[in-house]
Amino acid sequence: MEGGSVNHTSDGQNVQLTGRTCSCEEGELERLDMLRADRWGRLRDGVRRCQLRRGAWYPVLRVGADAAVVVVRHQSVIVPPSYLEIVDTRPSKWTVVARERYAVCPNCAERVALGAVPERMRCGRCRGVFEVELEPELSAPS
Repeated sequence: MEGGSVNHTSDGQNVQLTGRTCSCEEGELERLDMLRADRWGRLRDGVRRCQLRRGAWYPVLRVGADAAVVVVRHQSVIVPPSYLEIVDTRPSKWTVVARERYAVCPNCAERVALGAVPERMRCGRCRGVFEVELEPELSAPS
């Protein structure tokens, strides 16, 4: 990886935190926000004191026994995997954070205040139209 500091996970793997890039196979560099993630994660309900925003989905780069690496604002961030709900496909529905009365766009992570929960909503930022999840903060994307 380019720049940054190195953190060590309990399984002996080095995870380097960087500002914009990560090293991929055979030394090739890619922007973190351009990586195609095979897994996506969001905070589980009830997790406190974490630098991830509630309701937003993040690309998951790696999951180990006691450390998961996710992309947050173009940087890799290490969090305990127990903090995350992890799925294999990119979410396609708005996440509803009922306790705080907002929804998070699955495409751009824009937060929108909610009154009644509609079946579908258009995002003011990315203009995408997406269904709204049925069970706030508990349902995995379909």
